[in-house]
Amino acid sequence: MSAENIRILLIEDNPSDVELVRDVLALLPDGRFLLDSVPRLSDALSRLAEIPADLVLLDLNLPDSNGLSTFERLRQAAPQLPVIILTGVQDEALAALTIRQGAQDYLVKGQVEPHALARSVSNAIERARLQAELRNLSLTDELTGLYNRRGFRALVEQELRHAARHQTGYLLLFADVDGLKFINDTFGHAEGDRALTEAATLLRHSFRESDVLARLGGDEFTAFALDVSHPNGAPMLSRFHDSLDALNARPGRRFDLSLSLGVVQCDRNSSLSVDQLLAIADQSLYQQKRRNHADSLVASRRPTVVSSARAARREGRQ
Repeated sequence: MSAENIRILLIEDNPSDVELVRDVLALLPDGRFLLDSVPRLSDALSRLAEIPADLVLLDLNLPDSNGLSTFERLRQAAPQLPVIILTGVQDEALAALTIRQGAQDYLVKGQVEPHALARSVSNAIERARLQAELRNLSLTDELTGLYNRRGFRALVEQELRHAARHQTGYLLLFADVDGLKFINDTFGHAEGDRALTEAATLLRHSFRESDVLARLGGDEFTAFALDVSHPNGAPMLSRFHDSLDALNARPGRRFDLSLSLGVVQCDRNSSLSVDQLLAIADQSLYQQKRRNHADSLVASRRPTVVSSARAARREGRQ
């Protein structure tokens, strides 16, 4: 991204909306914005192939594309490009889906004030800059491809500032792989590495693309998610356990993979730091491990400790 100019591509076929965006960008301080606009998605894809952009403002309903497929086609062509949806479609389910698939924000025309649009553009650019910096640094875990501890801290500190500005709640999950030493000692370190990569894959399938996932080291993983409305991230944990059960049901496995989980969910008034969140989630995990001690790997001599959320669901059925 240029240090002097920020290139914004507006994909919009309504001339009055194009002029509104130009006026909004004039309100942003300390920035030099080069706005380019095209009326069709096909025009945008051709333009991006010739001239890179730093940010896209996208109307979902265009002369040559409509709805979610508009965003999906753009993401396929430019997966790293930050996108803000600016559309006339008021659809909460569609908004949630585009955010999960990587959109920076979803704004409805006629319902967003100029300052709110300006703030969204500023936040998206700030986040994109940070992510670009992270991609150029050694902030990922070599084995799993997730962020490492340093990368996680850098991203989540920025996400916490975003949550404070927008008065948004969030969730942090802390997890560790049960019986990793047993796996390493019994089956070899190659199988231990396999357990770690499988745990990373489960987290990717369970959380949204916009969430921050990391391996903190050893057998410890964490995930941070903004805008989680369900208590304790129930849909995410449900997807996690379904994926875990499907994995362990595969024939020929030498051991059952299991993770213990600790979850902390904060409302929009929270002011906890990254370290405080990790400490609280770690304590939640430890308490669940103690409660689940009877289900430990002693009986079967295999790492089959159930995760905390699974145990809680099981206890609720008893």
